[in-house]
Amino acid sequence: MTNLYTVREIIVAVKDAEESANDYKALGFREVNRGESHEPPLQSKFIYLALDEGTVPVLCLVQSLAPGSPVDNFIQKRGEGLFSIALGCTDMDGVMAKAKAKGASFVLDKPQEMVDGVTPFHEAYKKFRINWIKPRGPTHGVTLELQELEW
Repeated sequence: MTNLYTVREIIVAVKDAEESANDYKALGFREVNRGESHEPPLQSKFIYLALDEGTVPVLCLVQSLAPGSPVDNFIQKRGEGLFSIALGCTDMDGVMAKAKAKGASFVLDKPQEMVDGVTPFHEAYKKFRINWIKPRGPTHGVTLELQELEW
């Protein structure tokens, strides 16, 4: 897939974000940010962790805030673990078309869009589009989160 330019974060589904964050901090990670979203499809608590002095998190611990949410379903089925990998892209529509041509399916028919906000990494954006490739087909069991940001 072209138009992909970076790994933005690795998302780990956990039962208890606070306890998990403490475990990772003991390994040398530090907390960069945290937040919650009660809106579908997210419905989760997030704790972002980084290494060294960087502000770009390498891990996002995600805990479900609603029964039946994607994170809750994942943990019920598979237990805690790798939930998804977030990738930055420059052309969401192009990536989606190429992935669909390879047999991929998406969580949303059209990307979710947000305007004039700030990412958990403290980056101000004009527009942020997000969608998820389901873990079947060309991603070989891994959910890929696609993030397109306009600065």
